[in-house]
Amino acid sequence: MAQARRGKVDGLATRQARKTKKKKLPIAVVATDGCTGCEICIDFCPVEGCIIKVEGPEFNTVGAVCVVVPEKCIGCKLCERYCPWETIYMLSPGEEGYPEELEEEEEEETSGTPSSVSVS
Repeated sequence: MAQARRGKVDGLATRQARKTKKKKLPIAVVATDGCTGCEICIDFCPVEGCIIKVEGPEFNTVGAVCVVVPEKCIGCKLCERYCPWETIYMLSPGEEGYPEELEEEEEEETSGTPSSVSVS
């Protein structure tokens, strides 16, 4: 079902494009304790591989849940809007739980100075 989707974009390339704009955007997070693994979020997400289904014994009531890959999330909020169980929420940069590696990557991209500056 998930592989037959059309119109998906590459999340990594999109995340890199966002970094060049020097703006940090929110990312989606799935509260796994309420997720049923229905995959509706996967169907609505425009980024291929941004939301994946993970199986494991820790999800003993449903067997599998959906999880967001933070590096691929573009912050479009479609998954949050269409989740029938309301278990997806957005995390803004600086909020507790926002992935540190995204904060650091984007800060490095925005804090650099030009390497060649000519003064006449």
